[in-house]
Amino acid sequence: MTIRELVDEKVVLFRDLDSIDPHQLAQEVVELSSLWASVNKELVDKKYWFAVLKKKMLEEHKQAAKANIYAEADPLYKDLLEVESYSKFVLEMIRAGKRYLQISESEKRESMY
Repeated sequence: MTIRELVDEKVVLFRDLDSIDPHQLAQEVVELSSLWASVNKELVDKKYWFAVLKKKMLEEHKQAAKANIYAEADPLYKDLLEVESYSKFVLEMIRAGKRYLQISESEKRESMY
């Protein structure tokens, strides 16, 4: 299974948070955080290879603006943008899960009084 498939499995659970008890949700948030680290590693790799591509394009075209245009037209740039977007998405899912846990904990405390 790829990292994205594992993340997508977790995301399905987040679509119906009311059906998950807080302990299970906390565990899912921790696991999603771990997967996010892997997504970020992929992002770092893509950024590195894109920088290598830009350097190659600069050597080839001798002008920074032209090199950037050609580098951004490469499929590697599209892959980089997709991984950046996915990383932000995973982060937002983690934040949403944590926020839901905070609200759930707050409601539980209030119901005790």
